[in-house]
Amino acid sequence: GYNATGNSLKESIIIYPSGREAVLSEIHKITIRFYASSSSYEFKVFSKNGSHVAGWTETGITSGAVSEVNYNLLDRNGKKIRAGSYFLSAKNLSSGESCITPFIIVE
Repeated sequence: GYNATGNSLKESIIIYPSGREAVLSEIHKITIRFYASSSSYEFKVFSKNGSHVAGWTETGITSGAVSEVNYNLLDRNGKKIRAGSYFLSAKNLSSGESCITPFIIVE
């Protein structure tokens, strides 16, 4: 749904792989796909208990198009995250629009 009614961050964001396809030993990243209405976004990853696992800012994104960014599955100390449930916070740094999307990494 990347059309006129699905251009909000919350409506357009997709995280893959997630769930059964996201086997920790087989993947080195997840991809975050969304409709970008700005060139700068902030991303944060939280554990299911709310601990801040990772965060980064992406700039130079093409505004007005579907965009993809990757998360390398590393925590703030550079260690690979464990299997489990996580939440991705995505924020448009121009408009302040944000959303939180769950994803799952399995053993």
